[in-house]
Amino acid sequence: MVINTQKTPKSIVKICVIVIAILCTVFFVYRQVHFVKLSEVKQYVENNNQYLNSIAEQLLTEQEETVEIYYSKSSLPKSIDAHKMYFDLRVQEIFVKKNFYDDKDTVCILLKNKNGNYSCGIYYSPDDLLMEYGTPKEGTGDTYEYDGMQEGIRHRYRSEKICDNWYYYEDDTWN
Repeated sequence: MVINTQKTPKSIVKICVIVIAILCTVFFVYRQVHFVKLSEVKQYVENNNQYLNSIAEQLLTEQEETVEIYYSKSSLPKSIDAHKMYFDLRVQEIFVKKNFYDDKDTVCILLKNKNGNYSCGIYYSPDDLLMEYGTPKEGTGDTYEYDGMQEGIRHRYRSEKICDNWYYYEDDTWN
């Protein structure tokens, strides 16, 4: 009895398609769980300061409402090229606040993260003010804890300066 050990062209194509599908799945899953570390965020902001300043200043200049939230790259004004930032930092959304009551203008860039109760990101402050739990605060960026027992939600907020006008923040929320 002779066994044909040669693969037919159809079976080779099927194997190639399966291998490509597996590689694409692995890459997609990896990108979903690869979140930017604090050290990487700081380094990125320092290395791309002019690029980020340009995006933030354009957003504030083009702002028509007092608050605008951009949930995706495609919802940004067409004149703003933020592709590199979205890819490098894993941006979830951008929150722009301008002339909102007595608050200072800010551009907050929320990053994707792996914990549903934890959020982190960077923000641009044209006045170079540290924001502590959403309000301007002079200081070193120590942790602020809010015990919102009436609402049933507690927060631990921390912010620190990266470089001129740019800050890192994190907010941990729990019941």
